[in-house]
Amino acid sequence: MSIKRIRIGALVGMGPNSTGPFYDSVMNYARSLYGARFDIDFPEMVLVSLPTPFYPDRVIDDAAMMARLTDGIVILNQAEVDFIVIPCNVVHQYCAQMQSLTPIPILNMIDLVVTALDVPVGTKVGLIATTPTIRSKLYQDKLAAKGFEVFHTDDLQMKVIALLTELKQSQQSAHALALWSELVHDLDRNGCTHAVIACTDITPCIEWAHSKICFVDSGDVLAKAAIEEYIRSKI
Repeated sequence: MSIKRIRIGALVGMGPNSTGPFYDSVMNYARSLYGARFDIDFPEMVLVSLPTPFYPDRVIDDAAMMARLTDGIVILNQAEVDFIVIPCNVVHQYCAQMQSLTPIPILNMIDLVVTALDVPVGTKVGLIATTPTIRSKLYQDKLAAKGFEVFHTDDLQMKVIALLTELKQSQQSAHALALWSELVHDLDRNGCTHAVIACTDITPCIEWAHSKICFVDSGDVLAKAAIEEYIRSKI
C-alpha cells in the first residue's frame, strides 16, 4: 500500500533570522499534532530562501518585490509542492497576485492570525509590525472588523524600527533586549492585554518578555496551520 506524499513549499528568508525559528516550529507541531518521532515521520518540505528588496522603514518597490516573489513561486511550481506557506507578513499584500501565478494554494497568514486571536470583542490588541505592514493595513482593517481595538502609535513604530535594525545587525544583544523591554512597557501601560507579533524577525523576542500581555506570534500560527493542512492533505 503506497503512502500519499505531501510536499510543503515555503518561501523563507524574509528576514533571514526568521527562517530557522519557523522551520523549528513546523517540526515541533509535527511532533505535537500527529506524533512525528522518527525522521521518516516528518513532513517533506521545499524551502526557497528568497532575499527581497525590503527595508523596515522604506516604501516597498512593488515591481521589484513582485519580481522576486515570482521567482520563488516559479521554483515552488517546478518542485510540485502541494501547498505554499510564506512566513513573512508584509508580502501578503501581494497574496492575490502570487496566487494568480500558481494553482497551488497559498495559506493566507493574515487571515490565520486574525482567526487565531480568539478573544472577546473590545479587547485592546497591540500591533507590532514593520512600517510597510502598518501602511498596508493588512491587519488593522481585519482586526477592527472582528471588534478589536487596535493599538498602534508613531512612537511605538519608532521603537519597532529601532528594534528591527538592531536585530538584523546583532540578533540578541543587550541593546535589543532594552529596546524590546521599552516596547513591551509601552503596550502594557496603554492597556493592551494582547499583541500581534506581525513580523517574524521579532518572534525570538517573545521569550524575553516579562509581561502579562498575551503575544500572538504570526510565524507560530502559520507553522501550526501548515501542519494542520499537511494532516488534512494526507487523508
